Amino acid sequence: MVGSTLECSYYTPAPGEDQWMLVNGTPASCTQLGLHHLFKDLPPIDLVVSGPNFGRNATTIYNLSSGTVGGALEAALCRKKAIAISFASKDQQSSEVIAATARISVRLIEKLCHKWGQDVELYNINVPMTANVEACKILYTQALPSSWISGSLYQETKTNGLINGLSNGHINGSSNEQQGSLKAPLASAHKYFKWAPQLSDISRCVEESPPGTDAWALSNGSISVTPLKANFSHVQGFSGSLDL
Repeated sequence: MVGSTLECSYYTPAPGEDQWMLVNGTPASCTQLGLHHLFKDLPPIDLVVSGPNFGRNATTIYNLSSGTVGGALEAALCRKKAIAISFASKDQQSSEVIAATARISVRLIEKLCHKWGQDVELYNINVPMTANVEACKILYTQALPSSWISGSLYQETKTNGLINGLSNGHINGSSNEQQGSLKAPLASAHKYFKWAPQLSDISRCVEESPPGTDAWALSNGSISVTPLKANFSHVQGFSGSLDL
């Protein structure tokens, strides 16, 4: 989002309800604008909730790449309590299941907010979307370490005329007429790739996940609550000079 201008607009879900502020930016940029610019006439914000995301954000792979977790991390870096919450399913859900998932999430957020753990900077919550979600166990967990092993997250493809959502005629904000060198050789001089991750690595990692991890909790039908610090922890045992 560096160099971009963000647009904010008001939205009222229904007559008489509180207005929402819609931002055409990342969750982290929404956090920044919400904390520092959009609500100056209100009391200071003491908690930022990022989400809900539809789809799980468990294991370190998803924690480190998640926009939802990123929004909570941004709040933590601004010295605010922060919670990232994900509804751990991408399948079509009934309105009853969605409502039940939202209710248990609100209760859990209120509990954590009023009894914030010592040294916790943010929580990452994953809630399974099931009919009996309000009866699920709620477990403190650790993020399951995970990594991509099989290969690339992308697959080469032929362009469909869109690059990052823009037509070939408008690249990096400029038209082909302005970038004459790109006009003729574009199809042959460039390669195109689409998002096509091989999820077998994650599936295997989840299947082998030990008790106490977020992936294990979700696999066993529980709600996972992962307390986190907003940093990349350093490895112990390294200090002093490094000689070549």
